[in-house]
Amino acid sequence: MLVALATSGVTDALILLVVIVVVQQVEGDLLAPVVLGKATSLHPLATLAALTAGAVLLGVLGAFLAIPVTASVTRGASYLRERRRGAPAPAPT
Repeated sequence: MLVALATSGVTDALILLVVIVVVQQVEGDLLAPVVLGKATSLHPLATLAALTAGAVLLGVLGAFLAIPVTASVTRGASYLRERRRGAPAPAPT
């Protein structure tokens, strides 16, 4: 943005700022939950809720650890649920 401000002026710098903010919001709020959800077998809303809760509770470290912890807890809970029903344990992936 500073390069655009120095070379093209305030208007181009502000347009670039808007584009950067929109791209960051789309990536963080829409794309990341879908991609992380598919990679960890979590619903996108669960992914977004876990990221938000982790960030609120522990800041950047919480946001970094939220998805692996949530996926592990979810996988462990489903394993225990299946074991309680008497079904065979799922094969590790």
